[in-house]
Amino acid sequence: MPGTTRHSGYFECRGERIAAHCFTPAGPPAGSVFLLHGYYDHVGLYQHPIRWCLEHGFTVLAWDLPGHGLSTGPRATIRSFDRYRETVEAVLQRAAGLPAPWHCIGQSTGAAVFMEYLFQHRCTRANSPFQQVVLFAPLVRPAGWGPGEIAYRLVHRWIDGLPRKFKENSDDAEFLDFLAHRDPLQARRLPVQWLGAMREWMHAFLHYPATDISPLIIQGMQDQTVDWRFNLSVLREKFDHPEEVYLPDARHHLANESAANRALLFARLDERFGF
Repeated sequence: MPGTTRHSGYFECRGERIAAHCFTPAGPPAGSVFLLHGYYDHVGLYQHPIRWCLEHGFTVLAWDLPGHGLSTGPRATIRSFDRYRETVEAVLQRAAGLPAPWHCIGQSTGAAVFMEYLFQHRCTRANSPFQQVVLFAPLVRPAGWGPGEIAYRLVHRWIDGLPRKFKENSDDAEFLDFLAHRDPLQARRLPVQWLGAMREWMHAFLHYPATDISPLIIQGMQDQTVDWRFNLSVLREKFDHPEEVYLPDARHHLANESAANRALLFARLDERFGF
């Protein structure tokens, strides 16, 4: 966008080099948005939410989780979701100069990482670093996890990964083609270790005490990647009257849905932020 600036670099977190990008709007800043991508993703796929933020005057700080994008680490896996949460902590320690108020937007696993941060730090409305918490298709439990957990228990000691299946998780055909055929940063395997880390996190998350934070949750009703009905039932118990927005025709990857679905998504963001 004309007049905006971008600064990219790395920071160290638990022995990994984490790629981070800061985008600054042309005019006076309205605040800052911390943006986290989903599983298999990287910052380069998030041009649409970054553009929305810049058009509304927000500075954006986004980073690639360990094992994703330009960050180091074994591809698409982690021993514990704690490692993802620690990147949030490291980013916030380095973000003192960013304009207030601060907000966060997370897609799927990125949403789970922000939730993990909030609950691990026992954040409330009074002490959260984020004024607005926005969760796109948040991960709690993946779709089909009942049979998936049985399969995990049977094979996790014997195999280290499975070939990745590129799902139709968006109505944007060009985006899906890019992921499957033209994005050199896409992992091609599903590591079993990551499934174990996700499973451990999920079971821990279900036992966290509730908070009075009230996030905006935007969910596609054609999502076949996460078990969204179950997830929303859990999040109603964890958060104080979360605002739930359902997009009837949208699938999972809301940051890269069709133009029509993105228009609906960003219209709800406009409402939430008072534009």
